[in-house]
Amino acid sequence: MQHTTLIVPGFHGSGPAHWQTWFEAQVPGARRVSGIDWEQPVLPHWAQAVRDGIDHASGPVWLVAHSFGCLARWIPRSPLGAPSLVVASTNDPWVRLSSAAYWA
Repeated sequence: MQHTTLIVPGFHGSGPAHWQTWFEAQVPGARRVSGIDWEQPVLPHWAQAVRDGIDHASGPVWLVAHSFGCLARWIPRSPLGAPSLVVASTNDPWVRLSSAAYWA
């Protein structure tokens, strides 16, 4: 079954030197979510763009989100029901490791 890898950058859109841009180039068929103003982090607008990207994909969708892009999906209080992975670091200036662990 074919899947879609949907890249969901954070604020400023993950420029040419960002790991997400590199990753997108490595994965055949990967595409960046469209319809987002990368300079205006308005959560409802970003969430709708991600939802549209998922709705227009054929087959399963793998989301690769970073920073504010992670917030563009509803975070449930129970397990997702699908395989998922949260990658965090101790030197992130925006999210403490304990917060990332809580959300995971």
